[in-house]
Amino acid sequence: MARINSVLGPLDTKALGFTLSYEHVAVSSAGIRHVYHDFIGPRNTIVANAVRILREAKAGGVDTIVDSPPLTSDATSASSAKSPAAAA
Repeated sequence: MARINSVLGPLDTKALGFTLSYEHVAVSSAGIRHVYHDFIGPRNTIVANAVRILREAKAGGVDTIVDSPPLTSDATSASSAKSPAAAA
């Protein structure tokens, strides 16, 4: 039985159901809300839109999403070190 770590703790992968992977639920790159404030809007608008869209996705049959976390300098370094392109 394969398991993953979720925000709610360990979960059997059979319980995931229909899954969308590598989704971007909200824009969270450093400074992007300040640079594109008129386009993105304030945090409460971002959260309200995300909740609405996720509820629509659930009603449409999506059971699980895998959100892409924002990269930090540590994550970027780790990803680059494992990338075949970085090794070339």
